[in-house]
Amino acid sequence: MENNKVDTIKDYVNNNQTGNKDASAESFPDFEYAVTGICIGCGKCLYVCPADCIVHDGVPYYIDASKCLSCGSCRDVCPVGAVSVL
Repeated sequence: MENNKVDTIKDYVNNNQTGNKDASAESFPDFEYAVTGICIGCGKCLYVCPADCIVHDGVPYYIDASKCLSCGSCRDVCPVGAVSVL
């Protein structure tokens, strides 16, 4: 089931070819996500993010809000629950 959600999000982004929040406003809620200090740097969020907005230049990672589609894929895949809604 998890892969279906990720595939659907990736298909949406690929079909729209924009990768910006304006293009996805009708499909995803306008949440802002943040990575908390319990991030273990496993990288799972990097592989599921369709917008490539997870920045990994240290631990904890952080989310570039200007690229984020608010899809929640990072939160869904995080094994320690380090991604939260602001």
